[in-house]
Amino acid sequence: MIPPKSFYLLRHGETVANAEGYASGSLDTPLTEKGREQAVLTQKTLMELDRKPQIIFHSPLSRAKDTADLVNSTLNLPMISHSGLKEQHYGDWQGRNWDIIKSEMKHGEDPPNGESQKDFFTRAQKAIAECLSQTDQIPLLTCHGGIFEAFFSYTGHGKVRIVNCALYEFWPDQKGRWQYRDHTNLSTLAIALFEGPRPTK
Repeated sequence: MIPPKSFYLLRHGETVANAEGYASGSLDTPLTEKGREQAVLTQKTLMELDRKPQIIFHSPLSRAKDTADLVNSTLNLPMISHSGLKEQHYGDWQGRNWDIIKSEMKHGEDPPNGESQKDFFTRAQKAIAECLSQTDQIPLLTCHGGIFEAFFSYTGHGKVRIVNCALYEFWPDQKGRWQYRDHTNLSTLAIALFEGPRPTK
């Protein structure tokens, strides 16, 4: 069970894989210059929040760690790597064009020689629970689009399109139901919408 406490989720900035339209999954792919700019914009958003995060947990994949480093440049928070926050392992799909594997994903197929969505969601939800249990402070989890999907699946909310550097705040209400607020920097969101949909991973 995920502890009922406030936290933030942040997706990494745009990567080479995002820009070129292929599935990276557990593969390392660096941030583009645009991705770094998105992280800097997000850092400014975090500084303006009334309730700022007090500790950062991040995926060990470089796109998430580098995003965390950039947003933490002025916050100067403790940073902890957690392997459970990595993106889903796409097995044979890794490195393939998203347009080729979209139909398989829409039909609920799992990646050959990879991690099933069920196993991934279980792993991701466990990682979120572990991060929240490790601190009494408000954590920021810097991760991947799939981690968002796993948490939204846990809460029972419908699917939400998660752009690069999407920043969401989550908290439980008095009845224990999860609520959320989108804090994504408007400049980052405008860039993403103008350029069209990106894969969420």
